[in-house]
Amino acid sequence: MAQRTCSVDGCNKRFVAKGLCGMHYQRVRSGGSLVVERRERSVCCVEDCVRFVNSYGYCAMHWFRLQRSGDVANPGAFSYSETGLCTVQDCDAAHVAKGYCNMHYLRAKKGSVHLKEDFECERCGERFARPFKGNPRAIRFCSHACRYATQLDICRERYPELYARNVLWRKNNVDSVKAIMHRRRAAKMSGGLFRVSGADIARLVSRYDNECAYCRAAPYEHLDHVIPLARGGQHRIGNLLPACEACNLTKATKFVSEWRLARPVPRRFRNRG
Repeated sequence: MAQRTCSVDGCNKRFVAKGLCGMHYQRVRSGGSLVVERRERSVCCVEDCVRFVNSYGYCAMHWFRLQRSGDVANPGAFSYSETGLCTVQDCDAAHVAKGYCNMHYLRAKKGSVHLKEDFECERCGERFARPFKGNPRAIRFCSHACRYATQLDICRERYPELYARNVLWRKNNVDSVKAIMHRRRAAKMSGGLFRVSGADIARLVSRYDNECAYCRAAPYEHLDHVIPLARGGQHRIGNLLPACEACNLTKATKFVSEWRLARPVPRRFRNRG
């Protein structure tokens, strides 16, 4: 049996009552016409705007501007892109929203499209340029030294007992402190990191009688990487030797053979054939 449909021309909905579908039946019951004439939507009353009316004769954009600033021609912090690119000068990134790329749109939402370029250090007062992609709210110091010194001051003020205990520990555990500092430096250089304890360093130094392993004439002050970290060396006990300040600083990033050849020949050996 074929399903009965609405008797109104052009309507194929299922029959409900009195030969009509549910929609047309409700229209008849409410005293209206079966066919409702659709009115054309009017456009925004602002000149040269072809968007449809949203509220009180304005499109959504101009109505929002009118509510926010009282002027339909004032876009506020936002503009609109006609090229598909960011409207900020010298920015070729693709348009995302409100005429801006993603980066400048997020900045505009916070109140400023252009970041501050000149800063003053909170510790030393020196003026410095903005670091690459730095967050202006997080830029307070010109260097790591100023930041670290400020952190130490805060630690002294808030935790005086803890700070005094740390200072005392560092004074009584020189070898452990040097081991920690070398581990940190080796980790930054990414040359391979192995655990070297303070006890390992103490045994190494005592093997050379607390003297420089290179010249054997001065007391040891530094720990030197025989194969430098900058040349692919690893931070492990087999690559460490105690050295005086002069030997360590002159050797720098050289191999031992390069450093020996580059050192000046002692005067007493110059005239020997």
